Amino acid sequence: MRLSEEERAQLAREAGGEPLGTYIRVKVLDGSGQRKRRTGQPIEDRKALARLLGLLGKSELGAHLAELASAARSGSLPVDPETQTQLQETLADVRELRRLLMEALGLQMGGAAP
Repeated sequence: MRLSEEERAQLAREAGGEPLGTYIRVKVLDGSGQRKRRTGQPIEDRKALARLLGLLGKSELGAHLAELASAARSGSLPVDPETQTQLQETLADVRELRRLLMEALGLQMGGAAP
């Protein structure tokens, strides 16, 4: 496809750093203006989900909750049964959050869950 300098510059601005050929292909064939992966999610959504998953992993929240639950079960952490149940439910929630994020990203769970 032949473009004038002005047309090419305009498309490059719209592409926002994305390769021009890819941007044009998506624009022509998809019509949405957003590049998509095999999951059908816009790249921006996948990036946000990946960042969130990374932050969850870095926080070690699951590991800390598991330690608290273990300490509660062993009696080294003075808690009542209601607190112990809440800790175990919170850990289950974190695991479910991780599972849902992995599923949304189209990734498979590998290794130990938090």
